[in-house]
Amino acid sequence: MIKSLNIGNINLAYHSSVNGMSIDLKKTIHNVTPHNILKQALLLKKYFDIISIDELFNLPERKIDGKVSITFDDGYKNIFNEILNELSKYSIPVTVFLIGNSLKNKPFWRDKIIFLLNNKKYLNEFIAFFNNENKIKLNNQNFFLDTKNNHINSKILDVTLDKFLTDNKLYENININLISNADELIKNKFITYGNHTLNHYVM
Repeated sequence: MIKSLNIGNINLAYHSSVNGMSIDLKKTIHNVTPHNILKQALLLKKYFDIISIDELFNLPERKIDGKVSITFDDGYKNIFNEILNELSKYSIPVTVFLIGNSLKNKPFWRDKIIFLLNNKKYLNEFIAFFNNENKIKLNNQNFFLDTKNNHINSKILDVTLDKFLTDNKLYENININLISNADELIKNKFITYGNHTLNHYVM
């Protein structure tokens, strides 16, 4: 039935994968449980060929049906605890797009945002600081959505976040949710890695 839909090639793009995510993270991180990812992957494996994202994007134009790839964005620590090994057991290839700065043990911009959302005092102070420094304004009613909006320059946002957190000596209070050490990467033939900025395909 699925194959007869003629829906072309598919990429499943995941981020986090953990059971029992805390309430504060649920609001800001796209999460699918390991059980559900494995269930989805095994169902698709019955009807499609699961190949790497590089293979998918390098297929000849005439081969536009029946292929699936699976990717994980950002390199959340939790995907290395369970789901990557589970998918490998079934010979399912995946690609993880990593954030380079995170491998230098620097917080991801989203971790900085989560810290502010959980600390309203600093959130209000940061919004005032950002609005004083920049022409485009943030507001605390839609703060998280504002930070993802394309009218906000993400580089300016991150630089301003760094300045605020450094000036207020808050960096040590930020929980790092992405993998921060290259030695922790799983090495097997079913897992490939790319740089989120340089290698991520436009999908």
